[in-house]
Amino acid sequence: MWLLEFLVWFFVDLLWWRLSYEVGSRVLALVSFGKMQAGPCDSFGYNWLGYKRDLMGRLKIESTLVSGVGLITCFVALAVILYFIP
Repeated sequence: MWLLEFLVWFFVDLLWWRLSYEVGSRVLALVSFGKMQAGPCDSFGYNWLGYKRDLMGRLKIESTLVSGVGLITCFVALAVILYFIP
């Protein structure tokens, strides 16, 4: 049972937090032309929407929201790939 729990935790941690965070941070930087940036995973001080400004005027976004953007991007890319496979 502990092995199954470990595998589920590893899959969720690897896919949700790490892979989707990286994809989301790249997508945000690309779409906003560098005006938006992903915040570090262990930071605080965001407003209730999950945003804050840094000293350069860029908008930093909370890591959970960035991971959500990355996960949605991965699902859309998977759907497009599966649509075009005959």
